[in-house]
Amino acid sequence: MRGDALAVAMNSFLLMAEVAENPQLRYTPERVPVTDFVVEFASPRDDSRQRLKVTGWRDLAEEIERNYRRGDRLVLEGRLHINTLEKGDRKEKQAEMVLRRVYRVGEAAPIEAAPARAPSPKATMR
Repeated sequence: MRGDALAVAMNSFLLMAEVAENPQLRYTPERVPVTDFVVEFASPRDDSRQRLKVTGWRDLAEEIERNYRRGDRLVLEGRLHINTLEKGDRKEKQAEMVLRRVYRVGEAAPIEAAPARAPSPKATMR
């Protein structure tokens, strides 16, 4: 297995969650569509709810913005990305899911990401 393929295989993340905030479509300076939204899911440790930012790129971004709204239950497949944010004099790590596929709970056919790799958010975003 090539190094890139192995890295993708090792960073595979599947999550069942509910859309907590409506998807927001925007474009990079290169006019690449990207959609961000927040999902909520049950904590495995207690009765609390956890939130996670989810990002979809290109055709998948546009499909997400058109088809999904707050309250929709989804199965999300993608990879986990950790961002480091500077907050004053300290750094904070924040998890984000980069989508590969999304399924509405109860539907059979997924909406898939284009085969092209998503650009690094730092490389294309301002």
